[in-house]
Amino acid sequence: WKTHFIGASKLWQCAYNPIRTLRPARASKETFKTLQKQFNEEAFHFDKAFLRAEIISEKTFENTQLRVMYHKFPFVPYHLLIVIEAAHHRAQYLDQTTHQLTWNLAKHVSTNIPGFGIAYNSLGAGASVNHLHIHSFIDETLLSIENPIWKHNKGHHEYPVHATRCKSSQESWQLIHQLHNQNTPYNLLYRDEVCYVIERRPQG
Repeated sequence: WKTHFIGASKLWQCAYNPIRTLRPARASKETFKTLQKQFNEEAFHFDKAFLRAEIISEKTFENTQLRVMYHKFPFVPYHLLIVIEAAHHRAQYLDQTTHQLTWNLAKHVSTNIPGFGIAYNSLGAGASVNHLHIHSFIDETLLSIENPIWKHNKGHHEYPVHATRCKSSQESWQLIHQLHNQNTPYNLLYRDEVCYVIERRPQG
């Protein structure tokens, strides 16, 4: 595991984990067609019996079952998988209720664990498993996207991809809903009471 900064301004942090080369490509190798794809019981998912040993905890938050799982291929500090209602076999497609739940979870945990964050990848934007899940991590340093120099943070410089900083779950959901209607892949970063919405070109 190596972490270093690139450039004198220290805008970018790169993490390299050679073990990730062993990770199966799964859905991420497919040419993108649609954000919403039916769950496939035969494909890899996080409710397989052989993955039981990788479950760290199963808790209920806001009446929703969350399964916290060991991440075999991490690339951020304390990187874990959180599968939402794992036994229900929900596809990797965000609805407003789950978005609000994730917003609330990030805010709740951040009160006790500084630097806690949650990320979500849609299909076509890095998600390799079509089973509803999010990624959690702990990093008290500013991530590149959080740097105040960028226009989405009221700075003066253009960020390399289109990103929007939202201060409410409602504001961020409006953008997410719009991306759903446009069938545009995206990534989300939840940090305390902020959600970054990052539009992506479809992979593949």
